[in-house]
Amino acid sequence: KNYIVNRTTTANVRYGFTRWNYKVSPTTKGFNPTQLGFPEAIANQAAAEWMHFPSVSVAGVSGLGGGGGLSWISNSHSVSASVTKALSRHVLKAGVEYRKYYMNFYQVWFGGPNGSYRFDDGWTRANPFQYDIAQGFGFASFLLGYPSGGTLGNAPQQALASSYWAGYIQDDFRVTPKLTLNLGLRYDVDIPRTERYNRMSYYDLGAPSPIAGQVPGFPDLKGAMKFVDEDHRRQTPTDRNNFAPRFGFAYQLTPKTVIRGGYAIIFDASTMQVASHNGGFQGFRLRNDMIVSRDGRIPTRQLSNPFPDGFRQPGRSPSTDLGSIIDDSWFIDYLSPVIQQWNFNVQQTLPGNMVVEAGYIANKGNHIQNGDYTPYNQLDPKYMSRGNQLYEQVPNPFYGVITDPLSILSFPTVSRAQLLRPYPQITGLNLLWRPTGNSNYHALALRVEKRFSSGLGFLTALTVGKLISDSEASGFFSSSGGSSTQNTFARKQERAVSTEDVARRLVVSADSQLPIGKGKRFASGVNGFIDALIGGWQLNGIWTLQTG
Repeated sequence: KNYIVNRTTTANVRYGFTRWNYKVSPTTKGFNPTQLGFPEAIANQAAAEWMHFPSVSVAGVSGLGGGGGLSWISNSHSVSASVTKALSRHVLKAGVEYRKYYMNFYQVWFGGPNGSYRFDDGWTRANPFQYDIAQGFGFASFLLGYPSGGTLGNAPQQALASSYWAGYIQDDFRVTPKLTLNLGLRYDVDIPRTERYNRMSYYDLGAPSPIAGQVPGFPDLKGAMKFVDEDHRRQTPTDRNNFAPRFGFAYQLTPKTVIRGGYAIIFDASTMQVASHNGGFQGFRLRNDMIVSRDGRIPTRQLSNPFPDGFRQPGRSPSTDLGSIIDDSWFIDYLSPVIQQWNFNVQQTLPGNMVVEAGYIANKGNHIQNGDYTPYNQLDPKYMSRGNQLYEQVPNPFYGVITDPLSILSFPTVSRAQLLRPYPQITGLNLLWRPTGNSNYHALALRVEKRFSSGLGFLTALTVGKLISDSEASGFFSSSGGSSTQNTFARKQERAVSTEDVARRLVVSADSQLPIGKGKRFASGVNGFIDALIGGWQLNGIWTLQTG
């Protein structure tokens, strides 16, 4: 609602509400996996969520089953208020904004509660480590019942909430009749999410491991899982340093020439909002991986009973996923994504209602959501020269200390490579969708416009630029998918021309009014009825040419 306070002051207050309700169920929902010969334990595990036909993928032939499940219900409230004050040479604006987000969310996790099973040609080759086009067939491995991998996941129905606050002030200052300055400052605060039942965790890589001092040869192991509670409900601190100044100017150099420029800092939505992927639910969102082999040479599990040692159960232990993969709950960075933008352009008016503009545009991004899968427990490349020695089974110092039967570290022997990893007590330490990315963009923009007159108008715009980044913005709403970091020990090597880079883009649009009808060049003397049929027609077109 708008309010006129006095002749120079106006105020505005707004409230908005948005609701999103999106649900997807697999087409085989209700199918009991025991009909295929799977153990009753798998059906019992799936019953807490929903039963459906398991996912089976076989290399070289079509897969079957599976299907995602999703329930996404969100409510968003927003309240904002602003005031505008007009003075002789200033237009002052100030405002505040508050948003509250709620989301109830469930999604099938890592193969779903009925399991996902993969078959390739590895177990039907003479040497599983040596590819031979003449050996092995995925369907043969399927008939033998030896998967190359399998996963069964369980996920809770999350009830999340987060808040956002912002305030700003701006001054449009007319210094002289030829010079105008735009000065502003905005402050953003994204309060990290909470979960109604405190079913969230965060991995503290600096804390002593629960088994520190118990493993021969590894006296100072680091890393323990921690959990939110009623007194500490958030996984990360709040980023409170999001001050965003803005500056712009416009200067009339001559009656037909204007110079403009500006600089701004903009903070994007925090990855700690409720809408973020990879929210940190280890201990409650459970992943069970088949141990198909301990050495890669001899299979140890069959499809008829893929999880003979049972399944992980929810819990709040510091040893959560010890001996397994840490990914969902590790927050290496929680700062809000920040973009710096700057530009400079010159605009010239020409005869015939023509305008020509040339400009430089740039931006620099830091703490951008990184869609690349980054394995921080990657084996250091200096060990790669050992070749097949890395696959050799050696005595396992974690045997008897790590007792989770679903972990390869619970067996008497383990691969030499595992003991050479930076964090040998876990099999993976991975990042995905965390604000660790960086980008850089520079471009030259040229524009020629003929404002509509005498029945014709057109616009021609050419942009020549380059986008460089060290990550890709993968995710549900992205235009490109991320990949995997090749070498975590040399992160700078990921810096390259982005897959979203468009080096050159030319757009030409035109609008022409046909000179037919009353008052026009042709058929100007027709009556009103005929003019309604043949007059007032236009031709419009847009032509775009760009590099990939």
